[in-house]
Amino acid sequence: GFKQQALTVSTDPEHRFELALQLGELKIAYQLAVEAESEQKWKQLAELAISKCQFGLAQECLHHAQDYGGLLLLATASGNASMVNKLAEGAERDGKNNVAFMSYFLQGKVDACLELLIRTGRLPEAAFLARTYLPSQVSRVVKLWRENLSKVNQKAAESLADPTEYENLFPGLKEAFVVEEWVKETHADLWPAKQYPLVT
Repeated sequence: GFKQQALTVSTDPEHRFELALQLGELKIAYQLAVEAESEQKWKQLAELAISKCQFGLAQECLHHAQDYGGLLLLATASGNASMVNKLAEGAERDGKNNVAFMSYFLQGKVDACLELLIRTGRLPEAAFLARTYLPSQVSRVVKLWRENLSKVNQKAAESLADPTEYENLFPGLKEAFVVEEWVKETHADLWPAKQYPLVT
């Protein structure tokens, strides 16, 4: 039951780290994590830092642990837009595509989301994203999807409709083009969450 004394006399780094976590000794646990360079230790220290509201330390620990999901949660919970932006770029660079996509999407960077889906071969998803948010890109994505699908199933590829060829199959597409341009002009900047009820 004398954990503080045990921490003082112990020479085993593993034991000292566990004791430091139990006692909430952030500085000692941090030093031991730096020496160990263990992903698991960084994650454990991040949890402790969050519980003590030491968010700067938590961010550093999650970064060392390459815990992109944890970083995304921390960035969005704290409303840190610049952190979300850096996370998007870092996650994409390291191949963490789901986190990169979500980070771009939360910032309203649907162009970046679309390009990420195309680069990673997620062409059906790219087509649906384009139809929903970037109708001007639907035709380009459908062509890419057709080319890719024709390698596996030519008939299925031919059945994909391009809005430039079959406008009748895409009701409201002309209006969607207008909306897309309006959104680009009016929503160019990130708005704080408190503005949500006031935004058309």
